[in-house]
Amino acid sequence: MPEATPVQTSTPRDFLRSSFDRRLAPAVFAAIILAALILFGAADRVVQIGLVFGLVFGFLLYPPEIPRLPRLWAVVAIAFVGFVVISQFLPANWFAQPLWRIVLTRDYGIVFPFTRNPEPGRAVDCILEGVLAVAWFYWVRTMACERPVRLFLIWALFGAAALIAIISIALGVRDDYMIYGVRYTPGWTGFGPFPNRNHTAALLAMGALAGGGCLIRAARRRQWVTLAAAILLEFFVILALLDSKSRGGLLGLGCGAALFAALSITKLRSRGSVAAALAAGLICATLVLSFGSKVLSRFGSAEDGNIPNNIRWQIWQDALRVWRDAPLWGHGLGTFAQVYPIYQTVEAHQQVILHPESSWLLWLDELGAIPVAIGAAFLLYFLIRNIIEAVRAGDRGYFIRVGAFAGVFALLCHGLWDVPVHRWGTAAFGIALLAIACPPLQRRRQIRLGRAWALAPAVIGVFWLLPFRGVYWPQWSPEAERRQVAWINYSPTSNALDILHRLEAAFPLDANLHEQIGIREIVDGNRPEEAWREFRIADRLNPSSWSLPAVQAWLSRGDSPGMSYHFWSLSIERAGLRAPDIFTGAYRNSLDLAGGTEFWQDYAEGHPELLLTYAGAVTDDGKGKAAYEDWWQARGRTGAVLEPWETEQFYACLRKWGDRAQLDAWIAGRPGLEASDYKIWASILHGWGFDADAWSILSRQITDPPFPDVHSAEPPAMVEADWRANPDDALTAQDFANECYQDGRKAQGDQVILQAAAGRNPLPWFIEKAAYIYAARKEYAAAVSLLLGEDANAS
Repeated sequence: MPEATPVQTSTPRDFLRSSFDRRLAPAVFAAIILAALILFGAADRVVQIGLVFGLVFGFLLYPPEIPRLPRLWAVVAIAFVGFVVISQFLPANWFAQPLWRIVLTRDYGIVFPFTRNPEPGRAVDCILEGVLAVAWFYWVRTMACERPVRLFLIWALFGAAALIAIISIALGVRDDYMIYGVRYTPGWTGFGPFPNRNHTAALLAMGALAGGGCLIRAARRRQWVTLAAAILLEFFVILALLDSKSRGGLLGLGCGAALFAALSITKLRSRGSVAAALAAGLICATLVLSFGSKVLSRFGSAEDGNIPNNIRWQIWQDALRVWRDAPLWGHGLGTFAQVYPIYQTVEAHQQVILHPESSWLLWLDELGAIPVAIGAAFLLYFLIRNIIEAVRAGDRGYFIRVGAFAGVFALLCHGLWDVPVHRWGTAAFGIALLAIACPPLQRRRQIRLGRAWALAPAVIGVFWLLPFRGVYWPQWSPEAERRQVAWINYSPTSNALDILHRLEAAFPLDANLHEQIGIREIVDGNRPEEAWREFRIADRLNPSSWSLPAVQAWLSRGDSPGMSYHFWSLSIERAGLRAPDIFTGAYRNSLDLAGGTEFWQDYAEGHPELLLTYAGAVTDDGKGKAAYEDWWQARGRTGAVLEPWETEQFYACLRKWGDRAQLDAWIAGRPGLEASDYKIWASILHGWGFDADAWSILSRQITDPPFPDVHSAEPPAMVEADWRANPDDALTAQDFANECYQDGRKAQGDQVILQAAAGRNPLPWFIEKAAYIYAARKEYAAAVSLLLGEDANAS
């Protein structure tokens, strides 16, 4: 084992390794943080590997120091951490069997490893990430021992957050799911470098609070240039946070700011400190009210955002059900996304629920209540102990530590209603703040690790790097599994099925892996029964996907029409708003199969919301009309709540097979649709020749526009001359028509308006005015046609 020696504080070399290391190690820290934030929050494994080797370099420059714990505490800590780690690999039959293991074993025949964690490789990855987090904490904490270095570290964090803020504001909002225009990220809302804007907001909230400490320190020391720079950067950070429109980020900032104010008042204990805290709160409130209208409006919206409020609540409820099934020790590290589908009740069409929308719930589900409670108690004790020490110590560096404490608190609070803690970028930022806030109280009680300890993160980095170099070992490595499956898809080999089955033994809850095995069983192995078993497992493990069963249906059509119908039905049920499209594709794909026509007719009758889709897809006009009539009796005339697609389909079928009585009943039974559909109603009546009734509907929504209050000051003769010289000029025509009306020449004024309305690209005013002129003449067909314009034939 690499050597670890106690810290000796008597020599200059023990104070800091060298002047060069003292300067370079913090620079490496700044580079690691900046890279983690700019490169998409370090969401990609290849970026994470680069950061790990950056940490290795930092270890070589400036090895960390770890605390010398009392023997009892050391034994307790090692025993607790050891049991949490080892428990992932203990036999599953030593613990109560959770629902997911019972269901998947009994109903689907999945064979799990003997370990409690169903996919031990994911647990290994989580443990390695935990080791790196601890190493990062102690490395930063060691550098933060000295106040000048601590000041540099927190300014590096503040500056990195400000740079991210400036980049985010400068790039603006994109709508192409391409971060920086280079990384395709489905679900990205177009702001910030992180795949999730809430994580960008979490970073900015921590940066703003760290910047607050820098700002107050500069103000108290009368460093005016530094103060001006801090104020400018703070403004950009808060502005970017508001532009992110993240409710969670804003709430996290509020929680951190409250702790910041409380610690400041506790330390200073003066009226001036209270007044300063109130003034800072008022300034922040002013910024929020001035620039945060969009994020404030989202607090009252149930549908805005990546995860609408109503879905978030359902995910939390489902996640609590997951936890209650293994409350004490959880389901295993890295297992939430795999076991959650067994408990899922929320409908998330074509979305995979990767986390429970709460970092704390994620820890509860995977670790259980006992480890989380002990870990939270230790963290709380650690923070309180260091806060007390900071308050009792002198003023030097106090507000730097307060900003760091507040940033950590903001992240932990944000983790209650979101998952910013699991992202490498935000986690590294928060851990660095924790290290800066809690430097060693007594360095003589520290143990200095030798440079050889850099081998630990280096081994982790090499282990993760192997699959990128084509070395798919060991088989239980999640990255090796992902890249090997991708390699097989691009370069299939004769033994691809054998390789996939070996991977299945290590990753029995991977829906994509089961899908790939099923595809090869039915295409290469000609074993449809085995393929359908794998397809059923994949569908159960990914209950939100309609694309999986759609592909399965298409592949099964040659072996079993019945199984093809089954998978098509499952795809339609999961498709949500795309159900009509999937139904139409399934119908056309199955027409040549035995019993296809009868099956889809029966299916549509059993799912009346799809009767109009069936009516539009069937080639037999008689069957189409019959389906339309069935729909009208079952849903149209009854006032039933319709699916979003049914209204548009009804109008199309009504034109083809409906009658006036049905339209009148529809209008009378659904008056709330008039504001949005009145032109469609008028268009249908117009097509049937009921122009007076169509005009009656249009005139309720479109009023006769008055002439503008401001008109030409030229003499009437000059206005007429201008109009005759340039009859296509809209303003001149409007002025001349107005003059004609005022002079009693209404017929001429009408003609001017009608001529302008018949020209190219007429203003809406002329169209509406001309329509009322035609209506006054009882020429309702012309009036309706004019108002409908291009919408006259709309469905």
